[in-house]
Amino acid sequence: MTPRPHYLPADLFGLDSLARNALSSRPRSAALGGLIVPDQASAIPEPRSMRGPAHPSEFCDRVELAEHLAAQLETLGVHPAVQASCEKLAKPESACVVAGQQPGLVGGPLMSLHKALHAVRLAAELERTWKRPVVPIFWNHGDDHNLAEGQNLWLRNRHHDPCRLALSGLGSGRKSFASVVLDAQEHRLDAFEQSIRATLSRGREVDRPLDLFLPRAGESLERAFTRVLTRLTGHLGLIVLEASALRPIAGRALARFVTGDLNGPHERAQARLRQAGLEPDGETKPIAWLFGEQAGQRTALRPGGDGFRYDGEPGSRTGVELASEIASQPGRFSAGALLRTLVQDAILPNAATVGGFGELRYWARTPELRAELGLGPPVFVPRVHVTLTTPIVRRALERAGVDAARLLTEPAKQPAKRTSSSSTGPAAAIRALSEQLGRSLAELRPEIAKADRGLSARSKRTASDVAGHLERLAARVERATRNQGGKHDRHLRHAQSMLRPRGQPQERVLTTFQTTVELGGPDWIDQLHDWIDPFPTEHLLLDLDGDTDAPATDG
Repeated sequence: MTPRPHYLPADLFGLDSLARNALSSRPRSAALGGLIVPDQASAIPEPRSMRGPAHPSEFCDRVELAEHLAAQLETLGVHPAVQASCEKLAKPESACVVAGQQPGLVGGPLMSLHKALHAVRLAAELERTWKRPVVPIFWNHGDDHNLAEGQNLWLRNRHHDPCRLALSGLGSGRKSFASVVLDAQEHRLDAFEQSIRATLSRGREVDRPLDLFLPRAGESLERAFTRVLTRLTGHLGLIVLEASALRPIAGRALARFVTGDLNGPHERAQARLRQAGLEPDGETKPIAWLFGEQAGQRTALRPGGDGFRYDGEPGSRTGVELASEIASQPGRFSAGALLRTLVQDAILPNAATVGGFGELRYWARTPELRAELGLGPPVFVPRVHVTLTTPIVRRALERAGVDAARLLTEPAKQPAKRTSSSSTGPAAAIRALSEQLGRSLAELRPEIAKADRGLSARSKRTASDVAGHLERLAARVERATRNQGGKHDRHLRHAQSMLRPRGQPQERVLTTFQTTVELGGPDWIDQLHDWIDPFPTEHLLLDLDGDTDAPATDG
């Protein structure tokens, strides 16, 4: 069956002032420093061949970059389409589209997949428009260290309540995802798998999805995410780039950037946003320009002293001294969130970046820095936002008597519940009938007594018996109505937990893994890919159909 799309307002889950300004001022916003937020391909400047015919930048040539990425993915046995993308990237006229996210456990939330598919769609649109190779790239932020968030997995249990699972033994230290290598015993991988199996609905085929999605002993958290995303999207030509593996190349850009003026342009950007009433990202500490690994921990380097200072460090180092450290040990250093946007465009022939509105807060602060460092104007395409419905979701919606669009757009307005009270409903009507019958018999009793006084007494007993029978009937009807109302409440709760789990957007909580299990395989990913608009202006609500023969356990 062909998926059925529905389109809801872009601000379905709210937009801050920065996002509203970017969307209303397309393709360029003066308040955002000339940041390009395109609404069509023609609004994106076509990249020129840079630094000579074979070089995307001064930091690496295209052939080196393509070979590095191909070698990184070789051990995964990638799809030929990924190999073809690496070959395209080596061509001097090629460009790319980049999306990115930190690694997610067991493939991560749906949001990561949505970003990846959007990058694929946008790259294809630009390639068709420009008649030149444009390659989709997903930047796997394995350099990040938010293990407290990244070790969590949210699944809906058999009662359709979001349930949090986590890997053991990861802790919450400042280790990067790339540095955490999984051990079967230490991280209790078998117990983690059994917890997943126990949480999912009974009767569904889970062995093949688990074989694909589960992290494996000997993998880093970064590599596990790369493997899953590459398997799911490799046939679409997506290159998953591991940030940690690219440190030798990225270090060349970092080493030059830290010798320039970073703080002045950043302060001017903050003032620009503040003057426009677009509040900059509230930071209580000076910005973390980059991170260095010390004793296995990822530690921020911020402005201070002679130039840069580690958190808690009494001394400091100049930009030239820090550049020398990076050049000699590039594997120890990685960019912070803001500087990463510049490193990405310095080493890749990037035409546009696909990202969420949270990422927009970084991009809005980069125009002054990019001008200072000799980079072109930033191009940012707000990513597609998607809510999916599956047969299980639609059964719950039907039984709750509400449609998905209404539940998403009016979450506080629940449909009228089928409940009873002492004054309304069929049970109350039966009791009213009983009272009316009793009064009528009482009025007839004198006439009956004239005919036979014994029959008068019997009419009183008959009235009492009928009243008892009617009360028992009313009680049964009342219980049935109350039970029906309880079922309604349960189905409504089920639907809410699938469309707005924990009160949040579905794509931020629910997983690609569970969706694949429920739909009987990953074919739905191609269906979703086909419905993504390269320049989305609305929230996509997409009805998907999968393995409808799977057991229904949604009550």
